[in-house]
Amino acid sequence: MKRIFAIIQIVIVLIIVGYATVNLYRGNFEQAMAAFPLLVVYYLLLLSLVKRKEPPERKA
Repeated sequence: MKRIFAIIQIVIVLIIVGYATVNLYRGNFEQAMAAFPLLVVYYLLLLSLVKRKEPPERKA
């Protein structure tokens, strides 16, 4: 299950970066830069989900 989730994440990031790269080469600088805040939001969402799933550390 984790491997499928990782592959899906890689595909999503590649699509976003590919979209930004294509628009950058076409000269659409605004649309190319508009994709990067989406990557930041995606990263923060995944970071919060991973931290929620981690078991709490044991105190000695």
